[in-house]
Amino acid sequence: MRKVISFAFALAFSLTVVAFASHLGEESTLAAPASAKKMAAMHNDAGIKAYETKDYAESEAHFRMAVKIDPNFAEAHYNLGLALHGQKNHNAAAVEFKLAKKLAPNNKALVDSKILEHHLNM
Repeated sequence: MRKVISFAFALAFSLTVVAFASHLGEESTLAAPASAKKMAAMHNDAGIKAYETKDYAESEAHFRMAVKIDPNFAEAHYNLGLALHGQKNHNAAAVEFKLAKKLAPNNKALVDSKILEHHLNM
């Protein structure tokens, strides 16, 4: 009986850890604001579509184009951070999250992001 209880406890603990870890990976991407340059917004949209299918390399390429076109596009920097996180490139993700927060300190969706907070506190 003790083995069953121990196993059940270990299983419950493991599932909790997995759920928390996967929760960090489930942040939503951010759409382009109306002020974004048109081509940058188009790449951001394409990046979001690729990200939603878990094609993180493709989404990274689009988000990189978006920030190349518009270096002040905070949402694209944030989305690039998500794509890098999806590829387990956490140092590069932290750089993008930090820049996104610096560019848009009043964007509630961005600054309240748990994944952003996690990377900035690493």
